[in-house]
Amino acid sequence: MTQEPSKLNPDILTDRIDQLADFLLKAKEQEAKAKALRLSAEEDLAELVGTSSEGTTTARTNKFKVSTVQRMNRKVDQEKVAQLREKFGRDVHALFPKKYSVSLTELRSLQRLHSNSTEVDVFSWTTPALQAITTTPGKVTVTVTPIEVGSAERIS
Repeated sequence: MTQEPSKLNPDILTDRIDQLADFLLKAKEQEAKAKALRLSAEEDLAELVGTSSEGTTTARTNKFKVSTVQRMNRKVDQEKVAQLREKFGRDVHALFPKKYSVSLTELRSLQRLHSNSTEVDVFSWTTPALQAITTTPGKVTVTVTPIEVGSAERIS
C-alpha cells in the first residue's frame, strides 16, 4: 500500500517534517541508550543465572522468575545437502526438508506474463504459482539524515 505525501502548505509541511525528524533522531538516541542499559542488565543476569549449552536455565527469587535461553543458529550448505539427497534419498529428507523462497525478479516477470497473456497454457501454471505466494506489507522504514544548515531544499 502506497501513501501519498501530505497536501499541506509547503512551508508548514517542511516545518512539520523538520520537527518530526528532529524528534525521531532524539528518540533513537534515547532508545540506543536504553538498549545499552538493557543489554548490560541481560548480561549481568545471564552471568548470575547461568546458561546451558543449548536450552533454558531458570532461577527463582521471592520476586522474579528469571530464565536464560541459549539458542543456536544453524546454516545449511545447500549444495552439500543437494548431493546428500541425491545420494541417500529419503533418509536425508527428514533432516533437511526443502525450503522454498521467492525470487522477486522472477515474481515480477511472472506477474507481467500472467497479466499480459491470453493463452490458456500460461494461466494453467501462472495462476497456481501466484496463488502459492502470500504477500503481506512489511514495516515502513523511516531514515532521517541530518542536513547542514543552509543546504536544505524546500519541499514542493
